[in-house]
Amino acid sequence: MPDYILWHQGETDNIKNTSKEEYIRQFETIREAFRSQGIESPIGIAIASYHPECIDSEDGNDSQIREAQQALCKKYSDLFIGPDTDKLNKALHRPDGVHFSHIGLDAHADGWVKAIKKVR
Repeated sequence: MPDYILWHQGETDNIKNTSKEEYIRQFETIREAFRSQGIESPIGIAIASYHPECIDSEDGNDSQIREAQQALCKKYSDLFIGPDTDKLNKALHRPDGVHFSHIGLDAHADGWVKAIKKVR
């Protein structure tokens, strides 16, 4: 049994203009897949929506996706908010604009450690 499940998804949803409601519905099916198999581990949800192809939508972040991720953590006591990786949007974090560099991965991992410590 895993201690935690860590979820980081939302960048493609930004590109596809996934609505808040649809993101929540889709995540609920994933949550249920774990729970139906008897996996009751807490699930951390990163705040993740940044994509450089979506810069015209403010700063590349998607408020609908961000709101969905936060709403899920408020709705279910077995979910918790992970790191806000939308803040990792500088060239040193994502040299190709999308994928994390080793500096970005270190910052991402540090964010998960901090989030997990809050849950314990």
